[in-house]
Amino acid sequence: MKEPNDILVESRVKDFATQVAGLTRINSNDEYSRLAHALVDLRRAQEYVTARKERLTVPAREIISTADGYFGGAQKQISDTEATLKRLLGEYIDRRLPEVKEASKDAIASGDMLALASSMVVVPNVSGITLRNDVDFIVEDENMVPDEFWKVPEIHGAKVKTALREGRDIPGIRRQDRISLAISTKDSK
Repeated sequence: MKEPNDILVESRVKDFATQVAGLTRINSNDEYSRLAHALVDLRRAQEYVTARKERLTVPAREIISTADGYFGGAQKQISDTEATLKRLLGEYIDRRLPEVKEASKDAIASGDMLALASSMVVVPNVSGITLRNDVDFIVEDENMVPDEFWKVPEIHGAKVKTALREGRDIPGIRRQDRISLAISTKDSK
């Protein structure tokens, strides 16, 4: 249930959004100051909303925690057992495929169509289980794989920034200082 402060905060947030919607540029120190104060107020509103949401969701988290306590063990057993069964069934299919291929060749060679039809059954048809042909791959030589099939590794930004702050030079990277804005809702004394 919404409290009066919730409605007030929602209204202030809408006001902030309306003020900012048409802005493309700050033209004076007064405007900067007004908008910087609005940004701090907006952060306070965010903190209020986060805290309210947290208070409202505590009972739900407690219920979920209780449910996990009741069923968590069973869920893990189900998951582990399912993985084991999938592995065992998959291994059986892998063993059956060469047998089926051989039986099919023999049936074709003998011209026995009934034997051919029965040899095509890899595993019994079971309701709820479907066999699909999936594509998988094994990399045999990474050096031969064309570039288009590689993901470009990302640069580790935190490590780079730390090294640059320490004054280290990094080949291929140029330091570019910039000013960033930090928001604090704590009153300075």
